[in-house]
Amino acid sequence: MGLSKKVRCRPVVFEGILDQRSQRMCNQLRETWEQWLDDIHADIQQSLFMRYIWKDLQALMNDEPNTRTPPIFDKWMRLLYSSTLPILVRRQVDERNDVISLARLLSDILNHPGVLSIQSNEVRHDLSDLKNKTKDVRQFASKKVAHIDELLLPTQVSYDQAHESLDVLEKLLVKYLRLLGRNTSDDLSLVIDGGWKNVFLEPWITRKQGTFPRSPS
Repeated sequence: MGLSKKVRCRPVVFEGILDQRSQRMCNQLRETWEQWLDDIHADIQQSLFMRYIWKDLQALMNDEPNTRTPPIFDKWMRLLYSSTLPILVRRQVDERNDVISLARLLSDILNHPGVLSIQSNEVRHDLSDLKNKTKDVRQFASKKVAHIDELLLPTQVSYDQAHESLDVLEKLLVKYLRLLGRNTSDDLSLVIDGGWKNVFLEPWITRKQGTFPRSPS
């Protein structure tokens, strides 16, 4: 999942001969990072999709005064969203050597200066920014979602905090996609199909059918 040896990928020429071994290692690193980015992109895109649907649902219910969701359904929907999104954020800031994440990618780039056209100080700043701006959400995911720990604050995070953390992930993903030669827009949510709401155009249960029968105990 990467090369442990630090490589400075600035071509070295000795008596007119290019340091081909160094260049070959640099190419291998770029290929590895590009593969990581495919997984990172898919994971963050999934998070953006979840937020897109969440905001659409909130707007739908606010715009339709006759729409009344049962309290238990509303609670289930909020619990599902508020539990899943922080876990997705935490996953992308995991720097362990056996995972693929945005933080791991930045750490590997930092350990191999010269492979990309970016200064080490800038990568270091991006990694620090990623950690700092997602700190509360990651703590919530670790101590309140994955494990129950009453001793660690914050006991909860706001939707705005979770969304701001996701914005940081999206911004850095776009930046490093471009550094690795990918064409992408600033807003990755633009690729999401808004037609998903068509599922609500037809009733799932008619009044004649009533509610679902209880499952046998």
